[in-house]
Amino acid sequence: NSRVCLLKLCVVWSSAVNLRGWNDPPPMAYSASSGSGPGRLGLGRRPRQPTTNPGMPTPALFTPGLSSTQSADVMSGIPNDAPPRGPSPTQPAGDIQAVEGSLSDGPLPSSDEQKQKIVDIIGERCKQCVGCMAGKTGQSMEARVKIFLDSLQNGQLSDQVRERMYFLSLALEKYEMEVAKTLQVAIMVDHVSEVSQWMVGVKRLIAEVEKLPEEER
Repeated sequence: NSRVCLLKLCVVWSSAVNLRGWNDPPPMAYSASSGSGPGRLGLGRRPRQPTTNPGMPTPALFTPGLSSTQSADVMSGIPNDAPPRGPSPTQPAGDIQAVEGSLSDGPLPSSDEQKQKIVDIIGERCKQCVGCMAGKTGQSMEARVKIFLDSLQNGQLSDQVRERMYFLSLALEKYEMEVAKTLQVAIMVDHVSEVSQWMVGVKRLIAEVEKLPEEER
């Protein structure tokens, strides 16, 4: 009886081993003894060169008599008579000090005189332009300019920004619009964090003053 029980246990155990659970991985067809299975990838092999049309000539990397850049242009299909590539020439930045010197021949006024001059000129030009602008556009410009004037009168601007805005105001007073735009860009580039809240209003003011007809200047 013990032998029969042992035999039954062996049969049950062998059949349980062959059963697969729901999450068991699929059996691999590869056998180490038979050596079957996917072959190794030929990582050391050189890739096959693409075949070309025998009737089409293969372009050379470098054309005799041409520079490396011109040869690259030939390869990319750029004609030889095309203009040279590279950054387009830009207008050099003007000398800001020379621009400021052209607006005033005398010595630089005191800070209080600069402030008063700025307030008078900017205020007068705003009155000229607001009446010709749409409601919201004019109100937005006035609000930005007011932020600038408040910062100026409260001493919240640096000396360099105040001085440059003084010369910008002189340019607006004389209707020298190109000079005013040059100074506005220079201030915005050099002091962007200081003037970001109100410079857009000054820029709008310059654009509106430039639109004024000659009889209103």
